[in-house]
Amino acid sequence: MNRTGVAGIIASLAALLFVAALLCAAVPAQSQNRAAISQGKGNAPGLQQSLNAPQHKREFAPRVIGRANSFIINGRIIAWRGGRLSIETARGERWNFQLDEQTTLLESSELVSIATMDDITLRPADLRLADQVEVVAERVGGRRLARIVTRTASAQPLAQR
Repeated sequence: MNRTGVAGIIASLAALLFVAALLCAAVPAQSQNRAAISQGKGNAPGLQQSLNAPQHKREFAPRVIGRANSFIINGRIIAWRGGRLSIETARGERWNFQLDEQTTLLESSELVSIATMDDITLRPADLRLADQVEVVAERVGGRRLARIVTRTASAQPLAQR
């Protein structure tokens, strides 16, 4: 084959790809216009206008498969019995959490880093009633397990007469 034959084949392939691309771009626009006409929303002037109007960008909508197993609750401690922590939120909702060996208790006034983790962790005995806490919890079956409990403010002494 000579150079002109190869050039002709390449030009033919380029022209076919160009035509195929144009057809692929035209098919979705035609199907959208047909759907509008079949629903009675379009007529000849409206059809011309919809072809010239800018298309709105489609946004990605994620598909929800299930619920998250972890969540965060803020409130104050109203009961503390053994391995159970009960808190009340600002809305008055009451939540019960179980504490286990994987639960970490922290103080919010300390700087958290891997190097200081052992120094800033609290013991369960350090928590008091009416302490403001933030609980990062996890649902395991029907139970709610507290994974991280952060004391955000200690109970302030009440005024007495």
